[in-house]
Amino acid sequence: MVQASDVLLAPSRWQEAFSLALAEAAAGGVPAVATRVGAIPEVVLDGETGLLAPLGDRNAFITAAIRLMSDPSFSRRLGHNAQRRAEVVFSLDRMISQTLEEYRRLLAGGAKAKILEHVAQRVT
Repeated sequence: MVQASDVLLAPSRWQEAFSLALAEAAAGGVPAVATRVGAIPEVVLDGETGLLAPLGDRNAFITAAIRLMSDPSFSRRLGHNAQRRAEVVFSLDRMISQTLEEYRRLLAGGAKAKILEHVAQRVT
């Protein structure tokens, strides 16, 4: 459904830890306009994979949305950048790898690390 969109508008007012909707849009090559709150700027890179507006600044948000909708070439470029970034940053392989690495770091040394390494070899 998201892939059929030209732009994803995400006027969040909450301090989100992560926006799955924005990551899915990026994976589908859809640029986003979002508010600069929480971890959203880690998902949407302003001017690179989408556009960000300050929290509460409706005019900036609307201006960003109009810019993407009225400039198809710019919008396609941001969508392409978003998709390429999502393939690297939000891939399942990378998330598994980072999770396992964090477990290794937390459980470094002793039998627990050996068990974790055994599990990691089976998963990867």
